[in-house]
Amino acid sequence: MRNIAGRDLRQIALFAEVSDDCCDALLDTARLQCSPPLTVLFDEGERPTFLHILVEGEVELFAQFNEHESTISMHRPNGPLNLAAAIDDVPCLTSGRTRQQSRVLTLSAEAVRNVFDRDRIFARSVARELSRELCKLMIDHKNQKLLTCLERLANWLLHADAQSGGSGQFRLPFDKRLLASQLGMTPENLSRGLKYLSGHGACISGRNVTVADPMALSAIAHATSPLQSRPRTRPTVAG
Repeated sequence: MRNIAGRDLRQIALFAEVSDDCCDALLDTARLQCSPPLTVLFDEGERPTFLHILVEGEVELFAQFNEHESTISMHRPNGPLNLAAAIDDVPCLTSGRTRQQSRVLTLSAEAVRNVFDRDRIFARSVARELSRELCKLMIDHKNQKLLTCLERLANWLLHADAQSGGSGQFRLPFDKRLLASQLGMTPENLSRGLKYLSGHGACISGRNVTVADPMALSAIAHATSPLQSRPRTRPTVAG
């Protein structure tokens, strides 16, 4: 665990324009920690003492009920993991744990709230970040409600390819159990979906994916966007 400099903090978009005095106040509480895989960073139902920001690695946000557990979202650098709870001083709605060796920046949640009250530019940055998080959650929720398992999977593959540079070749960033949970599918449905898509636009071998025919894959996915109207008909495929 070590301290960080102001230039490091400002490299994170959320803090890029924070005032100098507020930056100093945050730095007084800032610590950068290296966490091995499966380290629990914060727990569902607990009020956050710290704001956690992923600097390097990968973090899973997950929720539990009775003996059931579900992946809510996967996060990569450089963004906050529990911003809403930290800003409003309310219990976290999810738990967070690392999925690989990660570096996580922690800031006192109380210090972040104080800066939020003092610095209007920072408050606008928080509002923009929370707006982006809400839009992403709404997209995921709409996909869960409106798309079949196969459509969700095809959309995810196209989006993952685009995020990887659009080369048509990428590696699944996490194991298939996590992917199934994130997409709201059972592992069995995911396996069937991957097998089907392997003959309809994509080639999947282990965690290696090749988008061999983007048009065929888009036809199954309907190139779904939350801002686009969906076609009224769909091909007859297993869902």
